[in-house]
Amino acid sequence: MSMVLPPLWPAGVPLRARAPESQATAGDGRMVFPAEGGDQLMRPRTTVTVDDMELGLARLTPAQFDVFRAFVRDDLARATKAFAWIDPFSGAIRKAQFRAGGAPYTFRSVRPYVTVSVNVRIWDMEPWFAAHLTTVNGFLEVVSAP
Repeated sequence: MSMVLPPLWPAGVPLRARAPESQATAGDGRMVFPAEGGDQLMRPRTTVTVDDMELGLARLTPAQFDVFRAFVRDDLARATKAFAWIDPFSGAIRKAQFRAGGAPYTFRSVRPYVTVSVNVRIWDMEPWFAAHLTTVNGFLEVVSAP
């Protein structure tokens, strides 16, 4: 059975963050149990840390914004699928997914550009598909089939 690569962040849509408009929250991977006395009992929920990011993307041209919207609508099945992207803080290839419970992204037109902010969840580990991808000029490219 062959594995299928997840959708890749679209080439030509920059991932550079607008620094003052980006923030990340470290995922709370702990389970807490009540204690009859003394310290709380805590255990890791999973073996991987998941970070939530609200990320302001670099200004997009209208054409780049159309590509981004089509990616979210079509490739990600209206923002429900996970995808491969480059972590804008570390530069590493990561698995990402738009966060549930709100709009996956917001945008506003500041002519002649469109500013976009995305709400994503990032798995802070090297995904299985990273060995099949590389980064070229800040974008993902497939180097081998899984």
